[in-house]
Amino acid sequence: MLVTELFHVTNLTQHKATKALNALVKRDLIARSPSNKKVWVVIGDLKPELFA
Repeated sequence: MLVTELFHVTNLTQHKATKALNALVKRDLIARSPSNKKVWVVIGDLKPELFA
C-alpha cells in the first residue's frame, strides 16, 4: 500500500499516520518493499490487539 493510500483509507492526518507507520516499523511489523521503496509490506504478525 502506498502511504498516500493509507492516509486516504484511514482518514488520518499525515502527522498521525506517520507516527503510526513509525511505530509499526520500530516493532518490525512493516518495512519498505525491496522492489519498490514507495510501497510498504507486512513482515510481522499484525494482530488487532496491537492497535487497541
